[in-house]
Amino acid sequence: MTMTHAAVTAKLEREYTKEELDAYYGQQEEQQQQGEQQDAVVVEEQEEVKVDPSVPPPKPPRTASMSGRGQLSGIEYQLRQAMAAKDVTLLNKWITAAEEANMDASDSLLVDAKLLYKELQNSDQVQQLETIKHYLKQGIEMKKRELLEIALDKAKKMHASSRLYSEFNELVVQAEALLAQLQKENVETIKFYLKQGIQLRNRDMLKETMDKARALPPDAIDEDLMHKAAERLRRLDAEHLIIFYLENATKAKDLEALQSALAKANALQMKPDTPELVKANEVRKTLLEKKRKSGAKRGIRSLFGGKSKRGGGDDANKLFGGPLAEACKRSPYEVPKIMYMCIEYLSREGLHTQGLFRVPGSKDAMVVLRQQFSDDDSDIKLDDIHDTAGVLKQYLRALPEPLIPFSSYPEYLKVAHQSSKTNDPARLKALRDLIAKLPQPNREALRFLCYFLHDLSLHEKDNKMNVNNIAIVFAPNLLRPEVETHETMMNDMPVTISVIASIIESPDACFDDGRPESLRKINQTPTATTTQ
Repeated sequence: MTMTHAAVTAKLEREYTKEELDAYYGQQEEQQQQGEQQDAVVVEEQEEVKVDPSVPPPKPPRTASMSGRGQLSGIEYQLRQAMAAKDVTLLNKWITAAEEANMDASDSLLVDAKLLYKELQNSDQVQQLETIKHYLKQGIEMKKRELLEIALDKAKKMHASSRLYSEFNELVVQAEALLAQLQKENVETIKFYLKQGIQLRNRDMLKETMDKARALPPDAIDEDLMHKAAERLRRLDAEHLIIFYLENATKAKDLEALQSALAKANALQMKPDTPELVKANEVRKTLLEKKRKSGAKRGIRSLFGGKSKRGGGDDANKLFGGPLAEACKRSPYEVPKIMYMCIEYLSREGLHTQGLFRVPGSKDAMVVLRQQFSDDDSDIKLDDIHDTAGVLKQYLRALPEPLIPFSSYPEYLKVAHQSSKTNDPARLKALRDLIAKLPQPNREALRFLCYFLHDLSLHEKDNKMNVNNIAIVFAPNLLRPEVETHETMMNDMPVTISVIASIIESPDACFDDGRPESLRKINQTPTATTTQ
């Protein structure tokens, strides 16, 4: 579409400064004056030449008059400017002007301008190109390896002609040379921090550096160094988890939890002077002394005919430490009464509570709750979220066998080793097949618990308990070997956490029967938004 003179003038005034326009118009006037002077000379020469009437006059030139040379010179100047700026709009304008001025279509400048205009018409490619150029320049200026890698990867997908994008191609060559240098330096840096992490036993440093090392080509880092770093990281990960269990059991002053955590620490052969281990042993010693004195008092009372509510009785009939199947038989629900009541209360009142299952409850209040559940008291009142959560964990920990029996332990680990992704469809299908083989009481209890834990994870924003945090808390109570050794502590703990995380994250994919109906009814009641 041809632009009007006024529109062209307005466009130029927007794109150029007053000084640039004054200089350009001055040049145009000078060229026009020169053209007019040349025309006058030609006219004078023509008047002096005698015309032979028998000879026909020559054909006029293609341009209208000699004064058009000045106009063409201005158009050529503008074409070069538009080509240098790679401005599609200006190119279109001055190509049109050249054609209207009868510029020779075979002129190399006009041909090049048309070719450039055609290539620039693909605005998406131009925009992409300019973006990549920007990031290449940024990467080169900042010597940023990650930025260069991304920009060069995108540059390889561009199919640009070298004539048009010479600056772009030069940038690519420069960026590739700098990237090769930075990658070499990066490998040396990663080697240094791997060695530092091993020597300093720094778990965070090793974890971050190992992630970077795995992103390098296979032969970039010495295999022996990678193996040493991986072994040290596994050890530090196991210690980190055990310290977490020790700290929680120490805060809760929970003797059973302490003994379980200390057994793990001994299996891992943790250093005796580890602060958390020293503190846990001190608290355990105090709790055992209190238990011994309490037992002595009960023994004296029994000698004089006193009755103790804590009377042991048959192991098959006791709740804490008794078989799961027996607890299910005595329960009016599909799971042990203690599990149903605790989960029912926590589903209504505790899903939004920050640190649920990590913040310890009151030891004395939990002792009372344990006794009420053990005595099958009909007047059990649950009124504290953390006390209720603590009692539920104690019950699961005290089971003689976890919900996933010892005999099934190797099979679950085998499934986890086949895929590291918790939501991998093949892993979930294999877990579904294994869970379907569990004894009915175990399967129902695991289903009831894991759907509740899934609901808990959906409120991570409030309670700060994501799937992995929940799995860390519950994995030792749900999936563990019958005998824990140094090897199982080093190699199996992260795997068991990963398995439990898969079940909590995707319960619908792991259980044939779906969400328990009783839990569905609980979820239909209004829930509190407490953040105790």
